Amino acid sequence: MDSNIQIEEKIITTARQMFIDKGFNGTSMSDIAKEVGINRTVLHYYFRTKDKMFQAVIGGIIESIISRIKFYDKETKEPIPYLVNNFIEAYFNLFKKHPKLPMFILREIDRDADYLFTTLLSLKGESFIAELKCNYEEAINKGYIKNIPLIYVFYTAYGLMLIPFLTKSAAIKVIVKDGKEFEELLNGWRPIIENQLILLLSAPKEAHK
Repeated sequence: MDSNIQIEEKIITTARQMFIDKGFNGTSMSDIAKEVGINRTVLHYYFRTKDKMFQAVIGGIIESIISRIKFYDKETKEPIPYLVNNFIEAYFNLFKKHPKLPMFILREIDRDADYLFTTLLSLKGESFIAELKCNYEEAINKGYIKNIPLIYVFYTAYGLMLIPFLTKSAAIKVIVKDGKEFEELLNGWRPIIENQLILLLSAPKEAHK
């Protein structure tokens, strides 16, 4: 692999973890350069500003999951349970790999929601949202899913998926208290999320066109 590509990948990997751990404001270019083992001049060669680096980090996260979000698959006509399972798996894998990511998202929304969503929209986010809405409307028109506002699907899906990671310590220490590991709790919670989303979305079979 080209050494420039290796250095850039190391910068992005390091910056991602530092942004997730400390947030945008708590992470400096100097900290990232020091952690990577390069000086700021070299760092600026790859990323001129912290904003550019933040965009690269967010872009990588978006790319890892956007292809998994569908309500209707024209090609395979996969059923809703399969699509829901695929969607949850993508997010759970991401959150298990980066357990502080949910808190990072909330922290950045609280810090500057406009900046975060402007960043998302600039990184294929706008076209993705347009495609997602189109896919959602097509699924409704074909009777594949119920006609409910997309925002309620968003609230349900993300509310159910984020809360275990946001309350991990409190849930295990205060509520569970029986020695269960977090992974075991997630495995038990996952089918509940799936059932709720399937119940929310699924239209009667006879409604499919």
